[in-house]
Amino acid sequence: MSIRTAPGGSAESSGGFAAVDALVALTILATTIALALQAADSARKVAAAALQTRRAETLLQALALTDPGQVGEWNGRAQGFDWRVTVAEAPVDPGAPGLRTCTRSADLKETGGRRRFRIDGLIYCRPFSPPGATPHAG
Repeated sequence: MSIRTAPGGSAESSGGFAAVDALVALTILATTIALALQAADSARKVAAAALQTRRAETLLQALALTDPGQVGEWNGRAQGFDWRVTVAEAPVDPGAPGLRTCTRSADLKETGGRRRFRIDGLIYCRPFSPPGATPHAG
C-alpha cells in the first residue's frame, strides 16, 4: 500500500489544510451574514423614514388646504406629529389694491423626535369680521 502526499508535505498535514479551509469558509460566511444584516437594518430605517415623510407630506397638504382664511395660529397633534398652521397678512400688492393676501405656513415636528417638515403658501384672506357683525352684501 502506498500513501500519496502533497508536494512538499506529508500525509498527516493534509488534514490541517482542510481545517484551515473550513475556518476560512466560515469566516467568509459569517462576514457575508453580518453585512446582509446591516443592509437589511439600513433598508428598514430608510423605509421607515420614507413612510414618515409620506405621512408628513399628506398631513401638510391637508393642513395647507384647510381654509381658516383668517389671520391667526392653530396647533394640534395628529398622526405622530405636533403641527402648527400660521396665517399672517402679507404686504399689500400695489397692482391689486382690493385683494387681501396672507401667507400660510404649516409646520410639523415629529412627536418625540427631531425631524421637521414645512410648507408655505400665499392665499387670499377673508375680510376681517368682528364677532357679531353681519356680512356685507354687495
